[in-house]
Amino acid sequence: MMTSLTKETYGNFYKQISGNFVRELYRGFTPLMIRQSMAMTVFLQSDLLLKTKIRKHLNMRDDEKISSKYLIPASLLIAFINCGFAMPFDVLKTQLEKVNSTKNYLNSFKYVYETGGYSAFFTGYRLRMALYIINALFTVNLLEFLENKYKKTL
Repeated sequence: MMTSLTKETYGNFYKQISGNFVRELYRGFTPLMIRQSMAMTVFLQSDLLLKTKIRKHLNMRDDEKISSKYLIPASLLIAFINCGFAMPFDVLKTQLEKVNSTKNYLNSFKYVYETGGYSAFFTGYRLRMALYIINALFTVNLLEFLENKYKKTL
């Protein structure tokens, strides 16, 4: 219903998917899983890289907590990195979720590129960037807190 160009009701949606209910209900699950796995991997790796660089630059031990005044700019950079990697996958995921989708990644990639070039893979980047920044601001600080809390107990 989210990717339909027309207003859909639950009744119409049910009629459309009644022959393939389970398959249609989980349409887009595989591309979502791939996009989310890639996004989390990029997020965690960039988080580790930047925190390691901050600790090295400030001559901090691994068990010292990094101040929020350093984590906030790091969070913004992590959000930019993550958004840059995740946006193309998000656009392909949305394309594959559509009712008249192109059915596979290669065809979806070709379709998106042919309709808008490389910039089409970053459609909606302003909103997505805002979401990634908010997510990173909370998550980077939370991870730092949890890492330090549990390093001391081990």
